[in-house]
Amino acid sequence: MKPNRIIVFIAIAAMALSLFCIPCHAQDKCDKPFEIDLPAEGKDVMLVCEQQPEFPGGMRALMDYLKKKISYPKKCSASGIEGRAFVRFIVDKNGKIKKVVLFKSSGNQLLDKEAIRVVKKMPRWNPGKNKGEAVNVMFTLPVNFKLNKKESKENDEMVFSNPESQPEFPGGWNAVKEYLQLNIRYPKECVENRIEGKAFVRFFVEKNGKIKKVELARSSGNSLLDNEAIRVVKKMPRWNPGTIYNKPERMAVTMPVEFRLDTIDKVVECPIVGVWQQCVVKQNAAGKLDVNVGAAIKVYDNDNTYYSLFPYRNNISGFVAQKGCYDIVDDNTFHEKILSHFNKPWEGTVSVMNYEFIDEEKMIMKIVYTNTSNNFTDTEFWLRIKPLE
Repeated sequence: MKPNRIIVFIAIAAMALSLFCIPCHAQDKCDKPFEIDLPAEGKDVMLVCEQQPEFPGGMRALMDYLKKKISYPKKCSASGIEGRAFVRFIVDKNGKIKKVVLFKSSGNQLLDKEAIRVVKKMPRWNPGKNKGEAVNVMFTLPVNFKLNKKESKENDEMVFSNPESQPEFPGGWNAVKEYLQLNIRYPKECVENRIEGKAFVRFFVEKNGKIKKVELARSSGNSLLDNEAIRVVKKMPRWNPGTIYNKPERMAVTMPVEFRLDTIDKVVECPIVGVWQQCVVKQNAAGKLDVNVGAAIKVYDNDNTYYSLFPYRNNISGFVAQKGCYDIVDDNTFHEKILSHFNKPWEGTVSVMNYEFIDEEKMIMKIVYTNTSNNFTDTEFWLRIKPLE
């Protein structure tokens, strides 16, 4: 009887912005991303770098190497045992492979040992680089052992493929950097105290591209920076999901969020946070402002969300007329994206809000807004009735 055809799938879990992106299947019971066990010298080891380490010759050369070096354990082949081992290692500044360890077991010790063995024997890689300089980078490589029960005319033939496509932010890495630059609010206290840092945030990219289960993977050393990193990641739009054999899969991503003072043009505070009541403002004969409050309430929360409450005719109860998110652009402008609205055509639209405070205490805000979709323009006045902590 002819030996089974052995197929070994090798997939490289590497992308410009993550240490690893690992698909999570039901059988893996993957309720959260795999834990990162950083080495003692973790400060000198990058989880992510601008230019990822690369096997000499690229993906094809790596597959050729593995084709020649991997030996499917005979006991596993005979017993029909398959599995997937995740091997983690460090590619140092000189391209050497160091600290090779099993990151996640295939479920079989023989497969695990073979995956570790072949990684340890790898030649030097082209090292990862940050700003043109070689750096130590931690790398995770999944090795999938799969048996094809169909007999083949070629004995012990090994077929390699790269079936995985990693999750990607719309527009790629440059778009990520632009998004972070536009949306990060550098904590005022950290600016005043000249505090910098880099937080690593871990999250799931679901099959539909949504960002879920955002959590801190590694602290920047400052809780304010950590909280801001988590906030800005939670606000990200949908990603392009990772795929395996062209099917979307849920994958875990770890992304760095760096806070550097030299990238700040100025600190933009958020003066509109609070609870506001719509009002009519007129100047009286004495030159003072007369304010008559209306019934509508608007809340700008400190997580960059907002909602408006309108009363029913009985003025006893009310309803949420609209809700969405906002971004401060500068000292006089912010944008509102309407996520839900009692008037459906407004949903998904964006309004440019030009605002100013017309009193010294910044209690009365005048807003002139224009909706970019329907060009509707109006002027409103709002009285601050309660600040938010």
